[in-house]
Amino acid sequence: MRSWGNHVSNPGPSLESEEALVLLFAGARYGMINEDRFLKSMARLKGIPGIRLRLVGSDRPVRVPVPENVHVETIGAVDHRQLMEEYSAAHALLLLGPAERGRGWVPSKLEEYKATGRPILSFSAPGGHLEHLIEDTPGAYAASETDPASLDLALRNVRNDAIHQKSFRGERPARSWTEVGTEASVLVANTLTKW
Repeated sequence: MRSWGNHVSNPGPSLESEEALVLLFAGARYGMINEDRFLKSMARLKGIPGIRLRLVGSDRPVRVPVPENVHVETIGAVDHRQLMEEYSAAHALLLLGPAERGRGWVPSKLEEYKATGRPILSFSAPGGHLEHLIEDTPGAYAASETDPASLDLALRNVRNDAIHQKSFRGERPARSWTEVGTEASVLVANTLTKW
């Protein structure tokens, strides 16, 4: 198995209580997989310390208004070494899982994120497989775009983990791509039998 997290520093960068949290999304931003809902949800929250949202993998401009307490940086495609550096510089990682993708959708990026040991914040469909996988992953927190309170709580947990420089790498077992594929197949089969 290729270890995505081999070059990610352990523990993460320091974070003071009022310092901006560096939250990284890595990957292409297209269709529903984009930052729009996250930024719209952030605009509804009050009293949240600042966030530096780093969008790595596509330098497409942001299409929605950016809330006052969020600074967005877009970075085009990077090679593997640069991506590992980006992971090392981030306090936490962001997954964008739109409800329209369905309850059975799970992005492959989750396994890569887990290998870094960094805290994970996931936007996901309530009651979906991604939400359940996040709940079963140490240091990972799910939020729903329809529930600002869940985003507020998830951000507070992520920030607390980052302030304490928690690494969850040892609590997240490395898995082979065969294991991941088998798990995905079971999830798909279970979803299909419920229809």
